Amino acid sequence: MSKLPLREAARTSILSSQWNRTWCSHTNLNLSYRSIMSRRYIERDIRPEGRKLNAEEFIRRVDAILQQHNGGGVEKIEVIGLLENENAYHINGWVNFAIKSKTKQLVLDFRSFHWPIDEPYNFAFQIFDAANMENLQSLKLGSISLKPPADFKGFQNLKRLKLLDVGITDEDLQLLLSNCNCLEFLGIYCCKLITSLRTTHLSTQLKHLYVYECPCLKEIELNSGLTTLEYIGPLIPLAPPGIYVLTNLRIKSWDISDSLQYIFTELPSTLPRLEMLTLQCRELEVADTSLLYIPNLLVDFHLTG
Repeated sequence: MSKLPLREAARTSILSSQWNRTWCSHTNLNLSYRSIMSRRYIERDIRPEGRKLNAEEFIRRVDAILQQHNGGGVEKIEVIGLLENENAYHINGWVNFAIKSKTKQLVLDFRSFHWPIDEPYNFAFQIFDAANMENLQSLKLGSISLKPPADFKGFQNLKRLKLLDVGITDEDLQLLLSNCNCLEFLGIYCCKLITSLRTTHLSTQLKHLYVYECPCLKEIELNSGLTTLEYIGPLIPLAPPGIYVLTNLRIKSWDISDSLQYIFTELPSTLPRLEMLTLQCRELEVADTSLLYIPNLLVDFHLTG
C-alpha cells in the first residue's frame, strides 16, 4: 500500500469491507492540489475568483484524510497548495498531526507561481519543542514567514533543511540554524531578506550547502566541515582564507566571464583543498587560457544558451 500514490491507495477501499480502511495506514501522505483535488478544481485555480474556493475545498479534503488516518508510522507528510496565514488554524492542526505521528519528513510548501501571497503563513514555532520533534529529520518550507522565538530549541535532530522563498532575516536565520546541530544539508532558495549567510557556528555535520538566487545576499561564510557548495546567482565573495575542507564547488552565474581572475587566482588560496570546480554560464570568452589550469584541480565548464 505504501508504494501507491495516496489517491490510488484510497481507491482500494472499494475492493472489499476488509480493505475499507487499509489505506488509512499509508506512510507517505502527499497532500497536494494535484494528488487530492479533481481536475476541475485544478483548472479553476488559473482564475482569481477560484482561489478562495480552491483553498477551502483543499483544506476540507486534507482535514478529512487526516481524521481518517490512524496516525501511526507516517514517514513523510507533504502539504503543497496555495495557502496563507488566514488558514493558520488548519495548518497548525496538520503540523500537530505530524508531531503526534512522529513524522520524519515534513513539507509545507505554499508557493504560488501566478499570484503574490498577501500574508504568508507564520510558522508556529510554539508547537515545537525538543521533546516532541526528536523524530523530525527533514524539513522543507515554501512561502512561509519564519520568526523563531529567542528560546527556541526544537530542531536538534534535523538533518536536512530547505527554505524556499521564505521570509526570514539574517538574525532569525542564525537563531534557527543554531538549533540544528545535526544538520547535514542546507538549501536556501530565493529568500529575499537574507543578506549574509554564516554557517561558521554550525557543527562539522553540515557537508552540503545549496544557495539559489537570493537577490540581496552579499557574502557567505563557510563552515569548516563543508565539502560541497552549490551556488546559483551573481558571484559574491566566499569566506576569507582558512582551513576549510571544501572539495567540490559548483557555480552557475551569468557574470562568470568577468570574474575569472578571482576564480582562478584568489579562490584557490581561499579553498586550498578544492578538487572539483564546476562553472556554468551562458557564454564564456577566455583571453588568457593559462587561467584554466590549476594543479590538482579539475575544472568543468558548462555553457548554456
